[in-house]
Amino acid sequence: MRRPAFLKRWWFLSGGFLLLAMAVLLWFRQPDDRRPGVEAATYEGPVVESGGRYLTLPLEQDEISLFVAGDTILSQPWSHIKDVRFLRMIEEMRAADVTITNLEQLIHDYKGYAQAESGGTWLRAAPEIADELAWAGIDLMPHANNHTFDYGSIGVLETHDNARRAGLVLAGSGKDLQEARAPAYFTHPKGKVALVSMASSFVRYGRASRSRPDLHGRPGLNPLSLRSGREVHITRGTVDLMRRLAQAAGHSGGRFTGSSFKVFGIPFRVAGRHGLGRGQR
Repeated sequence: MRRPAFLKRWWFLSGGFLLLAMAVLLWFRQPDDRRPGVEAATYEGPVVESGGRYLTLPLEQDEISLFVAGDTILSQPWSHIKDVRFLRMIEEMRAADVTITNLEQLIHDYKGYAQAESGGTWLRAAPEIADELAWAGIDLMPHANNHTFDYGSIGVLETHDNARRAGLVLAGSGKDLQEARAPAYFTHPKGKVALVSMASSFVRYGRASRSRPDLHGRPGLNPLSLRSGREVHITRGTVDLMRRLAQAAGHSGGRFTGSSFKVFGIPFRVAGRHGLGRGQR
């Protein structure tokens, strides 16, 4: 049976595309040093310069070297691993003066509760994992991300307790908004390293709330968000009057100490004159 002409052309073209795909695949499977214009750069760490210095060690005596990594999601111990390449990486992390990696999970013993929503799934590790992270030489850990509130406020507090016990310093979450927004400091003999952490992707109820003299804030993360809306501009004199009225009514008046606040859901901002404006926060 003779094939129509268009089928012959189709077989010819499909065969050509197949050969081209195989050629590209074989080219990408070559070692890096054999590809045109690409130099081999296989990591064999720890990387040591000719003078014997680890790349993560400082050049000068008063320098502070940093080792910065990405997300850390560790559910099982790793201090027993004897793989040479893994141990070389651990040596690099320990060689730095300060090692920073993002804690993309919680460390707790299920005293809290899984929330209605998570950052994709509910990430959790046993308390001893904090010791495993410290064993690897990790010092500072950002903890504001989409998994911070997977197990609610109690999960946040447990994570901080377990991290503190292991000597890890967390930033970006805390017992209230003031603590979550505050810089976390790691003290090294050469100086201090500060870390501020925030997240733009999170469940809305996972945000930490501000503590006031008359109530505790909620544990959570430091949110990074921008909201626009109308606000009332008032002078500092008017703010002082509102504070005195609140105190006369038996309230603390603590909310009137900042540059912006809300009363009955209405946003106010201290300005040079009274009026309406459009604010962002």
